[in-house]
Amino acid sequence: QPPPPPPPPPPPPAAQPPTAAQPPPESPSDDQLAALLSSLSLDVGCALRGASFADLAALQRPELLAALKERGIARLSDRQKLASAIAKAARTAASVSTSSSTLAASSASASAS
Repeated sequence: QPPPPPPPPPPPPAAQPPTAAQPPPESPSDDQLAALLSSLSLDVGCALRGASFADLAALQRPELLAALKERGIARLSDRQKLASAIAKAARTAASVSTSSSTLAASSASASAS
């Protein structure tokens, strides 16, 4: 008596609709990252799909370079250029928020006098 035929393969999984827990595809930090890439004339947008500016800016330079390489940016010069631009943009954003806080505090103390 021959063995029974193997069972048929399972059907492929259906595409899952986006859930509320997933972030929207375009958030302000994504726009900031897209603008940064555009200003650098680097064609690495696909490699950074799903990455946020805040997540990349939070990394130290060696970790950022490694993360960019893992995402498929093969050329070291491109990774370095992008890492430098991200760090500069993060510093600029931090100094703007710090000076805004200082300005608000000095305005509040001046109006209290």
